[in-house]
Amino acid sequence: MKHTCLGYLWFRDSTATQDWVSRLCLLRQGGVLVYFDIEPNKRPKGKIPLRQAQVDPSTGPVPGSMHPPTECFECTTPNRTFHIHAETHENRNKWVKLLNDHIQKLSQEPSQLDQGAFELRDVIATAERVEFLTKSGGIKNLSWKKRLFLLSGEYFLYYELPQGLRAQGNYTCQGSKPPSEIPTELPQGVKPDFLIEIQTNQGKILVAAMGPEDKNRWVDAITTKSGPQPERKLSVTQDTRELDEIKQQIQDLTELKEKSDKIIRALKNENKKHKQSIEELNAEIQHKDKELHDLAFSLSTMREELMTVHDSR
Repeated sequence: MKHTCLGYLWFRDSTATQDWVSRLCLLRQGGVLVYFDIEPNKRPKGKIPLRQAQVDPSTGPVPGSMHPPTECFECTTPNRTFHIHAETHENRNKWVKLLNDHIQKLSQEPSQLDQGAFELRDVIATAERVEFLTKSGGIKNLSWKKRLFLLSGEYFLYYELPQGLRAQGNYTCQGSKPPSEIPTELPQGVKPDFLIEIQTNQGKILVAAMGPEDKNRWVDAITTKSGPQPERKLSVTQDTRELDEIKQQIQDLTELKEKSDKIIRALKNENKKHKQSIEELNAEIQHKDKELHDLAFSLSTMREELMTVHDSR
C-alpha cells in the first residue's frame, strides 16, 4: 500500500501510564496513520484512523514530556487522544500539515461506510478487530451461524463468506456485557463463558467468541470504542459452575497427590528391602570370610605339625 510520509515519532496515549515510546510511523493514502515498533516489515503495533480526527500543535507544556511544545502536537480521535512529539520543530510542522491535509480531504469524501456500502475491502483496512464469531439468531431462535465480524470505528459489521463481500448486518456499537439470558442450547464447542451480548442501535446481538481470551479482546475493543462499562458480575449460575470446577480441580489434585505418595512409599519400602538384603549379604560374606580365614589358619597349623613329625623321623 502506498504511503505519503515515513518517519519516527514519540507517542504517549492520554489514557496510558507508560513512558513515551518511539514508533516508526507511516501516513498511508486513505487516511490511516500506522505505527510500528521498529521496522515497517514487522506487524503494525497499531493504527490511527484520521477520519473525524483533529490534529493541533501543542500550545503549552505537554504532560510527561521534557521536549518543548514547539516540537509536540496532539492527535484526537473520537475515542482517545495521542500526545506526539517530533525530532524538530520543522518535522512537527510537516507532520501536522500532512495530517490535517488528509483529514480535510477525508471530510470532503464520504467513506464507503457513510454511503452505506460496507464493502469488505474498504472496511477491513481500518478495522480494529477482524475475527470469526458465532452469531445467534436470538434467544428464542436457536440457530447459530459463523460469520466474519469487524469492529471499525463505531460500526459493528458482519459478513457471510464467501457468498458476499457486502455486510449482511451493520450496526452502531454502543457497548457490551455478559448475556442477560443463557440459551438452553449452544453449538458444539461453545461454552457460556464465551458469550458476549453486544448493545447496538438496533438492539442486542448475542455472539460467541472462540475462547475466553478472544472474548476479552472483543470486550476491551468495544469498551474502548463506547466508553467504560459497568463492572461485569457473574450470575449465580456462573458463580456456582466456576466453584464446582475449582472443587473438581482440587479433588483431582488431591487424588494425584495420594497416588504420588503411594508410589513414593512403595519405592522407599522397596529400597529398604534392598538395603536390608545387602546388609544381610555383607554379613554373610564377612562370616564366610572369617570361616575361610580360620580354615586357612587350621591348614597352616596342620602343615607345621606334619613337618615337625617328618623331621623327627
